[in-house]
Amino acid sequence: MIAVDTNLLVYAHREDSEWHARAKAWLGSSGLHLLHEGTGYLDKLERLCGRAKVAGEKIHDARIAAICLTRRHRTVDRRP
Repeated sequence: MIAVDTNLLVYAHREDSEWHARAKAWLGSSGLHLLHEGTGYLDKLERLCGRAKVAGEKIHDARIAAICLTRRHRTVDRRP
């Protein structure tokens, strides 16, 4: 399974985005499953942020990584 970066969802939703058509087509051709925080997520996030000294706007990326690692997903697709 490939975890989809949040930006793809934004591009597919926003018709004014230059990536709108491509993102919508890509998402329409994929079987999507929503990932969410699960057991162990917060501990994983705290360890990731502590080790890498993550702060500010990078927290969102660390959150995605923690969710993926907790759910055993290793790939995040960022392409539009």
